[in-house]
Amino acid sequence: MEKLYNSRLGDDEITRITPIRIRQQVYTALGTRGFNDIRKTDGEILKHDSIDIISNKINKVINKYRIINDIDKRRYVNALAKDLVLNVVRIFYFRLPIQEPMAQYHWFNNNERINKSYMKGCWDEDEIEDMVVEVCSFPMIYKPEDDGDKICTPAKVFPIHIIKEQSIGEKLMSMVKYIYSSNDDSNATKFDESDEYDSDQTNVTEPDESSYHFHDKINDQVIVY
Repeated sequence: MEKLYNSRLGDDEITRITPIRIRQQVYTALGTRGFNDIRKTDGEILKHDSIDIISNKINKVINKYRIINDIDKRRYVNALAKDLVLNVVRIFYFRLPIQEPMAQYHWFNNNERINKSYMKGCWDEDEIEDMVVEVCSFPMIYKPEDDGDKICTPAKVFPIHIIKEQSIGEKLMSMVKYIYSSNDDSNATKFDESDEYDSDQTNVTEPDESSYHFHDKINDQVIVY
C-alpha cells in the first residue's frame, strides 16, 4: 500500500492511511491474543512454548532466593511469571506499534544525570543537579516527531547522590589534617597524665604534729611524741 501511495498519482486520503490502519489492526489482534494458551482440535489447552520456557527460567532464578512451603501458594506465585512475560511482550512488542507514529522505549543507564523532563522519581528539586540514576525500573515511552520527541510516559527511576572523588590536593590536605589531629590528641593525653601525676603528688602531705598526739584516756592526758 505504501508503494501504491508513493508511485501512483492521486489526492485521496484513504490510500495513505490504509497501511497505518492495517498495522494497527494487526498489532491490536496480537496484543489481545498473541502468545495466549493454545486450544487444540481435541479441546486440550496447552501453554505457548515460548511463554512456558521463559516463565520457568524466571521462577528458577527467583526460587534461589525464596522458599514457599505452601503448595497452593507456590503454584499461584509461580503462575504470576506467565502473566509478567505476557504483559512485557504485549506492551513492548504489540502495543507500541499500534501508535502513530510508532512509539519507542528507552532505558536510562546507571549514573546518567537526572532529567525531570524524561524521568519520574523521588527527589528534591534543589538536589537534582547532584543526583544520577541508580536503577531504571521502567523505560521512557516516547514518539519521535519532526519537532522533537513527544514523551508518552516518563521513565521510573531510583536516584542517588553523586559520589564526588577527591582530587590529589584534597587527599593530601585530608592526610595532613588527620596527622595534626592525631598529634594533638596524643599531646593532650600526655598532658592529662602529667596533671594527674602532679595532683597525686600534691595530695601526699607530711603528717602534722597532730598526727603524733596520743590521748591517754586513763590519765586523761594528751601525750605528745
